[in-house]
Amino acid sequence: MAGLSHRIVFPTRILPLIFVIALATVLLLQSDRMQAHWSSKTEDTSQKSVALVRSAKGPVEYSEVEEIVYKNYGYWIERIEKPFIKLQSHLDCPVVFEQWLTIANTYDPNQQPPKEIAPALLSAFTMNNLSRLEYWLIVIISLHTENTLND
Repeated sequence: MAGLSHRIVFPTRILPLIFVIALATVLLLQSDRMQAHWSSKTEDTSQKSVALVRSAKGPVEYSEVEEIVYKNYGYWIERIEKPFIKLQSHLDCPVVFEQWLTIANTYDPNQQPPKEIAPALLSAFTMNNLSRLEYWLIVIISLHTENTLND
């Protein structure tokens, strides 16, 4: 009689698993449809010249941003909804290391950092004037100085 008292547990234990699998399948199919929808909209790069992006200069065409900012560093804009950039050619590690080594070797710990960016470097620093540069005044007063001012 003890051998005949098996309970059927199949529906109650397997239903959450079936639900999760069904939900994952629906989400996967939905993401494939959305990806196909967006890729069909973004494959056409001829719209780059008409699409605008906000910059410090005002509205600028993506093609201009691509030309004066990204191409200088070996990137291009792949899609126009957001600037998805891709590297045109892979950077060579020894070349990048040599550039950074040259910069590191010119470091002088006694040299004070510049208070302003040199006018010759301003265009490169602001991505060919597409970004804005603002100067902020930061005043640092030590706690000791503050206590002596109150006395």
